[in-house]
Amino acid sequence: MLEDSGPQEDLLKGALAGLIAAGISAAAWAAIALVTDSQFGIVAIAIGAFVGLAVRWAGHGRSIAAGIVGAACSLLAIAAGNVLAVAVLVARELGVPLTDVLALIDFDIVWQVLTEDFSFLDGVFYAFALYEGFRFALVPAPKIAAPAPQAPIA
Repeated sequence: MLEDSGPQEDLLKGALAGLIAAGISAAAWAAIALVTDSQFGIVAIAIGAFVGLAVRWAGHGRSIAAGIVGAACSLLAIAAGNVLAVAVLVARELGVPLTDVLALIDFDIVWQVLTEDFSFLDGVFYAFALYEGFRFALVPAPKIAAPAPQAPIA
């Protein structure tokens, strides 16, 4: 017999929570990269877990779709954090407001920023972050209660 399965899945709420967590995570990722002048893979994994948990908390995900939402939001957080870190560096270098730099960003520039220094090890940590975003977005499967022992038939 299955225990109470809890609230119904809501992918929209899960996606919104994932996007909010991705925004917070992107800012944290950029700040860590700027302060330390490097990117730590363990932070990418933690971002994946944080974003996945946000998707689970709001969306009560039980389907593969919820896991995909968690993974996609995790990837978005890391990519946005990388772009934001570069934008802050450019704004500092040029002595202009960050908003001016962000207003001029287009897809080609974003792609160049994301691929220019990408290494195999970056890919490994991104893969772990995607996995964590997927895994933590899903509510654990309900436990199956063991049947009550029956008295022997005489």
